[in-house]
Amino acid sequence: MTVWGGSWGILLALAPLALFLLLFWSRRCRGATRHDLLRAFVAGLVATVPVAALLAPGGVMHAATPLAEALLAAFIQAALPEESVKLLVMLWLCRQVASGRAAVTSGVAFGLGFAFVENLIYAAHGGWVASLIRLVSAVPCHAFLGAVMAYYVARALAQPSPAALIKAWLVPLLLHGLYDLPLMIAVDGLRASAQAALLTGLVLALLATWTRFLLTRLARPVT
Repeated sequence: MTVWGGSWGILLALAPLALFLLLFWSRRCRGATRHDLLRAFVAGLVATVPVAALLAPGGVMHAATPLAEALLAAFIQAALPEESVKLLVMLWLCRQVASGRAAVTSGVAFGLGFAFVENLIYAAHGGWVASLIRLVSAVPCHAFLGAVMAYYVARALAQPSPAALIKAWLVPLLLHGLYDLPLMIAVDGLRASAQAALLTGLVLALLATWTRFLLTRLARPVT
């Protein structure tokens, strides 16, 4: 890695922190206090530690076909450990806020904290190109997934519901896997790469629309 590439990679990796600071100092915190946001961001940082411990022993999972291998990598290797650990932390986090709207906003901050650590790791190994790709895809994905998970966790805590708790784990897991799947499939050619990028973009668009809906239409307190 060149010094130039490494420097730009680190700068791009700081994007989640910059986005968090914008949210933190915004006058429209969407129901969450600054203390809520800071706590959520730090919780996202901490959540990467057990995820890293779970992923460390694992290697590449091999399967009979490239698609099956990509499915295992996207859903089992990546989404399953990450969203399972996030759920445990989110259960604690959502107990600390006053409303469902505050929980959703805190979920965004939580996702940015998680993405911040991931970005630093990728910048150290992949340089500025990997950091740029993550800036426009993985960073918003983690933020939106955090919002969706927080919404279902807040519902489960407000009116104890096994179904809501299952959704809090299963919905982000499936969306995370669908986001990763096109990126995990080995493709050749510009057309195949464009199709993979389009599928990932559609998942991001769905998550963005869902998060906006939660923040604007579901503003009433959960309690």
